[in-house]
Amino acid sequence: MLSIAVVLQHDFRPWTLITNYTLTHALFHGTDPIIQPSWSLTVEECFYFLAPFFMILAKRHNFWVPFASGCFLLLVALLVSKLGIAFLGTPGFVLTSTFFGHFSEFFAGFYLALALMPREKQGLIYVPGNKYTMAGIAGVLLLVIAMVIVYRHAPLNFRAIIIINNFLIPFPIVLLYWGLIRENTALSQFLSSRIAGLLGRSSYSFYLIHTLVIDYIGVPLLLSRSGFRPLYVLLTLVATWFASILLFVAYEEPVNMLIRRTLRSKDKTVGMQATLFQAKS
Repeated sequence: MLSIAVVLQHDFRPWTLITNYTLTHALFHGTDPIIQPSWSLTVEECFYFLAPFFMILAKRHNFWVPFASGCFLLLVALLVSKLGIAFLGTPGFVLTSTFFGHFSEFFAGFYLALALMPREKQGLIYVPGNKYTMAGIAGVLLLVIAMVIVYRHAPLNFRAIIIINNFLIPFPIVLLYWGLIRENTALSQFLSSRIAGLLGRSSYSFYLIHTLVIDYIGVPLLLSRSGFRPLYVLLTLVATWFASILLFVAYEEPVNMLIRRTLRSKDKTVGMQATLFQAKS
């Protein structure tokens, strides 16, 4: 997808290409992401690089020791951002575009996994009712409404956006996941369906390509033809989902399985069985 975007945009600047292809572009302030949403791949790449270190700390001590190390890394990144260099750029850049600013979101999932593992071993995963699911939904909706209110007031209050997005919303999201995993509700059943499984597993492809589809298909189509605008918006959405599903089924999952077979992984499938398609082991 990156190579296609490079050709479409005719952006062949060496530094831009190097940082985008190595997924380090969101570590350097002022570096253009060729695919705009791909900044989050840099964030994830940093987490995967640091994850073994965090896991070792959690195993030897507890969750709060690696969490404290995440806080320390954020402090160091903020200090580096004051040096006036491209690497980590500015405090605002660190908080909005790097793993160090978003570390609490990853640690929310980390905490959830650690809390669930002993219950899973004891066979105590499922609980009756829906209180966790409903509380999680209520918390997420409340913070989404707060975010909408912030965005509707100019000038934007970036401090409020960072506080809500980076540090507050992970809490109700973890609570929602806790409910979805442990409670048998209509929502959990729907999200466990094969169609939801397929849409979920192709969602990252959707996230990466949606700006390309909008810029090079949706907008030109809308500008070249006079007609019912919502129809073109709907067609763009459908085209993006179709392309992302095709990418997952025909490329992402087969390559994933090829790598796992090459490395003799014990996993025979990586989620395809939970979709509308069946993977060959």
